[in-house]
Amino acid sequence: MPSWSLAFEGARRELGGLTGASKGRRAAWFGYFAVREALSTLKLIPFALRSASARSRLTKETKETEENSVALHSQIKCGDGGPRSLLDCYTPTQASREGTRKKFPVMIFVHGGVWSSGELWHYSSLGEDMAREGILVFVVTYNFYPDVLVDAQISDIQDAVAWVEDHCEDYGGDRSNISLAGHSSGAHLSMMATLARAGIGAPRGGRPKPPAVRSLILLAGVYDIERHYEYERYRGVHALSAMARAHGGKANFARLSPAKLLVSGGGERAGSTPEEIREEIEAYERERAEMRRADAPRSHPTATMAGEDSKTTAAGGAGALPPIYLLSGLADDVVPHYWSRELEQILRERDGGPGVHCTVYDNATHLDFIAIGNRGPQAKADILRIRSDLLDILKS
Repeated sequence: MPSWSLAFEGARRELGGLTGASKGRRAAWFGYFAVREALSTLKLIPFALRSASARSRLTKETKETEENSVALHSQIKCGDGGPRSLLDCYTPTQASREGTRKKFPVMIFVHGGVWSSGELWHYSSLGEDMAREGILVFVVTYNFYPDVLVDAQISDIQDAVAWVEDHCEDYGGDRSNISLAGHSSGAHLSMMATLARAGIGAPRGGRPKPPAVRSLILLAGVYDIERHYEYERYRGVHALSAMARAHGGKANFARLSPAKLLVSGGGERAGSTPEEIREEIEAYERERAEMRRADAPRSHPTATMAGEDSKTTAAGGAGALPPIYLLSGLADDVVPHYWSRELEQILRERDGGPGVHCTVYDNATHLDFIAIGNRGPQAKADILRIRSDLLDILKS
């Protein structure tokens, strides 16, 4: 969900256009949804406490105190954009030891938040956890709606990736081994920035294209804005979400949708009317219900990993894309897993497309993909699997 102020504004706008019984029914739904979201927010308290604790601990450490400690370099300016063009760097301590020459794999992590919210400190546990495993981590934030629209956010991500390539060696990173990862709306922005680098759907404004990344890791992302807007209508939350407004309205949905850009440069594709999309969503939801009732394995890989040769495609010319890893959850009702499955199919059908690997985790919710650093003693099995798979990708 976006920040509560944006959600309330969306509800106010929609209710203002209704009268009579329909207004009462809609107001009751908004009330129910607000209560449900408030209860869900309470579940995030352990996540927030662990992240705040990690942030406080890392901020206070001024020198290495243990073999596997992590250094935090916070709120580094990484672009010429607005005040939120910032990143945090989590450095494995081996990188700062005198005489050490080992270079570390680099992960750039772009957080989600419906293009309108999120803070760097929320991901302190994730950054610390990955750094303890020998990954140099850069957690990236960007300027939010309503201050900017999505075009500017894509440029923010481009600037951040370019900054990391220029400076990661200063922190012990391997410039030739950079992976870009994004969660939710951050996955959408990461995919759009990668397409822009390949000359596909470059954002307006003429910002420099980012350098190549070795792999792209997309966690529970949105890849067709119009189809996800219809999904939000299906759930009854489209007025509360900042998505449509952050993209500048429906007129911009196609050109800011990676799935459509990959098919036809931003044009229409089969099943693209609101009625057809609604029918497909209902069919997908029936399929998901059947899968959850079945005695299925806990994760569902829908493709094999790309071969080693495909990793060289990132350095190609226009249209070249790096290997792409799509991770999603069957229990995710915020961004459903079938958007990742659809993008996988589009990528596989695209001429010269990259290696693509898609995994659906049977019990993973939307937030489980960022809870890997907040595991706790009773961590879900899927959270442990997501963490293990992510490390395998970063270290491969």
